[in-house]
Amino acid sequence: MRTRGTLAALALPLALAVSACGDDATTASDPADSSTPTSSSSSSASSDLPTPQCTVVWVEGATLPGSFQGCYEGTKRIKPDGRYCEFGKPLFTYDERFFAVRNGTVHLATKPFAQDAKYQDTLRKCSG
Repeated sequence: MRTRGTLAALALPLALAVSACGDDATTASDPADSSTPTSSSSSSASSDLPTPQCTVVWVEGATLPGSFQGCYEGTKRIKPDGRYCEFGKPLFTYDERFFAVRNGTVHLATKPFAQDAKYQDTLRKCSG
């Protein structure tokens, strides 16, 4: 009988341990099913770039910021390319396609500047 009592005493903790493990198995989740987002190298890579990026600043119809002091193409700083206008604001150009004054609308030339009517009109107003 002593052996039977010893076996019963050993079996009880073993049964409790097995049942506790069973509860863990039903609540465990597959790491692949996790809703935690994985690291996004593309967003962290783009957030490492200096700002403002020229592709964000020079968008047709957008407003050129009043504080515009140039922009970046990747990590390369692009200095503002502009001419002073008689009406007190510099006229900036970018990529031989875009033009604007600070706090003004960004325009996209449809032809080279020398042939683009909107740019030529703006340039005439700039020169007085």
